[in-house]
Amino acid sequence: MKSLDATLQSEQLNEELDIIVYGSVGVPLVVFPTFDFSAGSWETGGMVDRLSELIDAGKIQLFCTDSVDGESWYARNSALDYRSERQEAYFSYVIDVLVPYIARHSASSTKPLAVGCGIGATNATIAVLRRPELFGGLLALSGIFDARFFSAGATNDLWLANSPLDLTYQFDDKQLELLKHLPLALLCGQGRGEDAVDTMRAFESRFHDLAIDATFEYWGYDVAHDWSWWQEMVSQLLPELIRPAGLAHRRYLAVKSSYDAELQNLKEAEKQAEQSKLKESRAKKRLDKETENISQKSELAQEAAKAVNAAWEKRNAAAARLAALDKEAGVLQAAADAAAKAHADAKWFAGEARSEYEDAHLAFIDANEHTKSVRSSVQAIEKKCKDLETAVHAAESTAEAHHKAVRKRTGI
Repeated sequence: MKSLDATLQSEQLNEELDIIVYGSVGVPLVVFPTFDFSAGSWETGGMVDRLSELIDAGKIQLFCTDSVDGESWYARNSALDYRSERQEAYFSYVIDVLVPYIARHSASSTKPLAVGCGIGATNATIAVLRRPELFGGLLALSGIFDARFFSAGATNDLWLANSPLDLTYQFDDKQLELLKHLPLALLCGQGRGEDAVDTMRAFESRFHDLAIDATFEYWGYDVAHDWSWWQEMVSQLLPELIRPAGLAHRRYLAVKSSYDAELQNLKEAEKQAEQSKLKESRAKKRLDKETENISQKSELAQEAAKAVNAAWEKRNAAAARLAALDKEAGVLQAAADAAAKAHADAKWFAGEARSEYEDAHLAFIDANEHTKSVRSSVQAIEKKCKDLETAVHAAESTAEAHHKAVRKRTGI
């Protein structure tokens, strides 16, 4: 693949910007960068490789340019007036320097297509909307179409002059007529990172109001804001943009595909309707049978309800009787508890009496033994006293006899 590096001087920006040209012939494409704001952005993102067959076949020629997005759209800490002036100067560079350079160096007399991804899509859209006579069409992938998205809602006249959504309210008749005849394709995903999809929906609504026949496609919720999906988008849409009525043919295929799908859905719906009709017939028969069954079951239910009511009445009577027995049992239990306590007290007192009796009985035995011992002692003393008394009588008798003898002898 042939490539050429060049540098363009911009008096409006007061700086030089690099461009890289891929290919030597074919429909020229003005490629606006994203992410790193450099002319090498598309090569880094794999877009150039993805389009290599078209480039090598001489179908397209890429003119990739630097941008100043870091000084305008993404310079959120700078004053809005400064950012607006840098963006306006960049637009002037595109119109007054880049497009004329392409006209001089392109081998094709075809007007260039403006293409870009992300913020590159925004810049491409601005260029085409403001100067549609200079471009042959637009391919904007995952663009942001309301400048307020980058300024937290703040605006000034120059900022809004570079806001695609606001530009749709400023078209003159000539611009509007030119735009209606350009192939315009705007795509985005609805997955991770696709935060500005609502601005594209609002942009589409304005195009519809203005009767601008552009292609808007919203890819799936798995389609993210990244190079891999942009490669797929550009490989599908760019061939349609460069061939006559390509976008119309793509829309036709989309409508036909939708028609075929709906036709298939209709057949399926008719089939399901027939099946539903059979199910309805079976269900009606079952309903009639079940209705009759309900009537029978209703009579049984009424009888069962009566039996249940009678059972509940018996249960309530039994419950009342049980409550009365409960109360009576409570009274008897209280009496039994009192009797048990009295019995326990009596046993305790009986124990005390038994202990006292046993102590008294032992004392009695001891006293009885003592009495026997004393009685023996008394009997021994009585015997001793009798013996002494006998001895005294004997002594007295002896003494009396002796006394009589003495008196006799003495004559006293």
